[in-house]
Amino acid sequence: MAHCPVLAMPATFMPAALVGAFGDAVRLLVLHLMWLEAEARTDAMRELREAHGVLALPVHDSLIVPRSAEAIARSVMVDAFERLARFTPVLAVKRGAGPGGGG
Repeated sequence: MAHCPVLAMPATFMPAALVGAFGDAVRLLVLHLMWLEAEARTDAMRELREAHGVLALPVHDSLIVPRSAEAIARSVMVDAFERLARFTPVLAVKRGAGPGGGG
């Protein structure tokens, strides 16, 4: 819970209008978190493309970017999550084999 305080107090995280329209904040939390993740990822992809000329490919809960764009992609993702979700995500970088099978 220390890494994601929203899980300890979901009612304080959920928009009041959403809870008012659809009910219990705890039941809605998972759906709202999935929506926030999708919005943050989409915003990050847009900013990477428009502001930095970097094409990012979405895969499940991640983005694939060129290694040369790793730092800016990380920064843009964190900014998007902080702006939309009001918390700082813990991001992990997984490096795959580059073109030609290199590591």
